[in-house]
Amino acid sequence: MGRRGLVCGAITGAVMALSLKYGRKTLGEMENYEKCMAKVQQLLKSFEENFGSTLCRELTNCDLTTAEGRQKFKVEQIREKKCARYVAEAMRILLNLTRE
Repeated sequence: MGRRGLVCGAITGAVMALSLKYGRKTLGEMENYEKCMAKVQQLLKSFEENFGSTLCRELTNCDLTTAEGRQKFKVEQIREKKCARYVAEAMRILLNLTRE
């Protein structure tokens, strides 16, 4: 988000999908809330076990707030070589979690 290098966008999208499927519709739905939080925790744990982090700047080893970092991202083809794997894995984990 905003090139800040915080949570990976693939993770963010998967969390949003889990929230849509399992999240609460009203404030008092604690059962749905707890189920959703458990799924999100599983997602984060699995992703981090596979890649060592859930943070964009650590996964890409680029500081996208700088011109140099963005140039490195482009020249080293980080999107194609790394990010595509992160998206695929986040989707795989998400699909497994929604089948449970």
